[in-house]
Amino acid sequence: MRVISNPPHPADEAPVEVPARPYSKIKGTEPSVTTILHLLPKPGLPWAAARETALFAVLHQDRWTHLDDEKAVDILRKHHRGIWDGRMAMGTLCHKVNELYCDGETVDLEALINATIAQDRNARMWAEQNRDDLVDQCLGYVLGLEKWWEDFDPDVLAAEVVVRYPGKYIGQTDLRVRIDDQHWLLDIKTTAKQDEGSGIYADSWTAQLNAYAFAPETVTYEAYVERERTKVREVSTGPWSPPDRIGVIHLRGDEGYSFFELGLSSEAHEVFLQMADVYRWLGTVAKEPPVVRPKGGA
Repeated sequence: MRVISNPPHPADEAPVEVPARPYSKIKGTEPSVTTILHLLPKPGLPWAAARETALFAVLHQDRWTHLDDEKAVDILRKHHRGIWDGRMAMGTLCHKVNELYCDGETVDLEALINATIAQDRNARMWAEQNRDDLVDQCLGYVLGLEKWWEDFDPDVLAAEVVVRYPGKYIGQTDLRVRIDDQHWLLDIKTTAKQDEGSGIYADSWTAQLNAYAFAPETVTYEAYVERERTKVREVSTGPWSPPDRIGVIHLRGDEGYSFFELGLSSEAHEVFLQMADVYRWLGTVAKEPPVVRPKGGA
């Protein structure tokens, strides 16, 4: 879990909640699984961004037509980014709900939305939305997740565990459960696509879950405050073994869900390790290679 019960603290320090993806706060750590996966193309995303921009340009002309050209272009080109941020915030909220379910707690959705707005910069645009409308929007995803829990009644084995392949990659899992005597490693995905056949990225999901499944170790962190800033340090490592099965809980915001099983295989993990090598190599390539000029030239 992300909150460590009894970490060793110097006398002048108080326990602090460990943030999500704590490894991102430490310089020099391995690249994250999700960062490496950016190497895989998602052809639909540019078209989706173009569609959001076109809809905004046509339906909300009062927001930009009175501006000079430079400011109008800037608003239009950045609009889809705000939409994407809001969708990322929805994913963050659903993960927080899942953590509460893992702990057997009930969810105060409006309070959780307020906390997300206060803590997650991706949720900044939520602050401008009507709160009742926002609650209804989030409820469509939360009820879908709740229905999955009711349908499968899993025994929780672990949640929000950081796993690492030393020197290659690091990442944070969503959920490890037992269902019908099978150990499942699961990831929660949210999409704005209402069509059950849309918003599915089986290639990147398979790579991601196999990377988590075959990582050899877990990593535990603690957070502490230094000069009024929260910092993170590694505390310990432990063993991690592959589950029996891997899958994705896919939430579309329509109060339902899809539950996909993906292929668990060491071959898929080997492919991901090669992707990690490519990612690391790309980081060594000079962004500005030296210019070769002819002898005696200017």
